[in-house]
Amino acid sequence: MTCAKPEMELLAACARTVVEADARPHIAALAAQVLDWDRLRGTAQDHGLVPLLHRTLSGVCPDAVPAAALERMAADCRANAAHSLRLTAELLRLLDLLDEHRIPAVPFKGPTLAALAYGNIALRQFGDLDILIDPPDFARARALLRGQGYRCAFDLTPAQERAQVRRARQLPMVRGEGDGALTVELHTGLLGKTFPARIDREALRRRLRAVPLLGRQVPTFCPEDMVVLLCMHGGKHRWSCLGWLSDVAELLRTTPCLHWDEITARAAAAHALRALHLGLLLARRLLQAPVPAHVQDAMNADSRAVRLAERMAESFLAGEKRGKIPADSLRYALRLRERLRDGIGHCWQATAFPTVADWSHCRLPHGLSFLYYGVRPWRMIRKHAVAPVGRLLAALVRPGHRTAQRR
Repeated sequence: MTCAKPEMELLAACARTVVEADARPHIAALAAQVLDWDRLRGTAQDHGLVPLLHRTLSGVCPDAVPAAALERMAADCRANAAHSLRLTAELLRLLDLLDEHRIPAVPFKGPTLAALAYGNIALRQFGDLDILIDPPDFARARALLRGQGYRCAFDLTPAQERAQVRRARQLPMVRGEGDGALTVELHTGLLGKTFPARIDREALRRRLRAVPLLGRQVPTFCPEDMVVLLCMHGGKHRWSCLGWLSDVAELLRTTPCLHWDEITARAAAAHALRALHLGLLLARRLLQAPVPAHVQDAMNADSRAVRLAERMAESFLAGEKRGKIPADSLRYALRLRERLRDGIGHCWQATAFPTVADWSHCRLPHGLSFLYYGVRPWRMIRKHAVAPVGRLLAALVRPGHRTAQRR
């Protein structure tokens, strides 16, 4: 078993809006063991947790944190609050624009999730806006955004852009440059083809609920649907961001009267019950999320989910960075899904079809675009097999290495 790092334990302990009284001494003790506050701050940024880290440390043990480190985190929080306000105002403007042109749109994640789960848009770090559009309305919505100065975030041909929307079911669009840029992801679906799932969009729309944003009521998915969708999204990305788990845990805390039978039924209908169990197990293990006893019994009975959660929690607390080796990702995908066909579908979609990275690797004329299907496996082999072997051989022949071996 790997040893947990105090910094990672502290980050997990602070990743919540409410800290229980009996947890405060533990947080103070962990803070006293931190040696590199800048590194912890950077890790918190990576996981989208600076606002919660600063809020908890300021309220629990400010004397245990160097004043300069606390002030740098406070500055980060002010910048995040300003950016969140700017994005929220832009979301409201775009929703009005889409409504004027009679294009139904549902915002999710971003500021709506911040309002739903945290009750405060400044407590959740988000860098873009996610808007769900019906597929027949996508072209019109994209044209409207282009009219507002947005462009595709990638340098794609029209055919590649269509392929991106078809596979990923979303297109990121950006306006502006550098730190002042705004990014909007127009979605035609909630998950890409790499995570096959049956989702009843009409049922989702019937269950929408309103959340307050800057004095307005904005529709988004109901808490029960959000729990399932967040666990599917986090599972798809191997829970590489602790902030995603915080979203789940806070949603459970702020919505104590969740209809758990409906949550389980909707996850099962989407063939994503194990993804739900994994997300809840991790949220419970790392963030002490409140999960009813009968739900705990069900997720603890899912032995594959339990094993995955144990390994992932241990890896996070040890500060290990999750590798991007394809074989690891594909094995994980097979273990995450209840049905073998879904796991195989994920592997097929992830390895056989060109991505934005493949299109950017080399520019081919439209008539030769079929060659991208060969570029993808070649890039994967070169990156994950040839390059590591080359680095190993280079290390073996370095003079310093040979000297060390002789000693």
